[in-house]
Amino acid sequence: MSQQLGDFSLFWKMIWQQRVEKIVMVTNMVEQGSPKCEQYWPNPGTTKKYGDIKVENRSEDEFAEFTRRAFTVTMGTEARTLHHLHFTC
Repeated sequence: MSQQLGDFSLFWKMIWQQRVEKIVMVTNMVEQGSPKCEQYWPNPGTTKKYGDIKVENRSEDEFAEFTRRAFTVTMGTEARTLHHLHFTC
């Protein structure tokens, strides 16, 4: 949560350093009225900067039980693709 991470730049730095290609999220943002997770990614079609790392949300496809997102993560001149699977059921 942002209370621990601030603006999520430490999270994205770890993603970059570990060369993460896929994130699987198994919780909803809110469950039974309690916040469980904060949105640590930009909205579809937008780009957000987290410290030295730029994250672009290229696509977001909703299915019955999950949402699939594709991000371009850029640091300096190097860009990588990251897939995000968010299970919602």
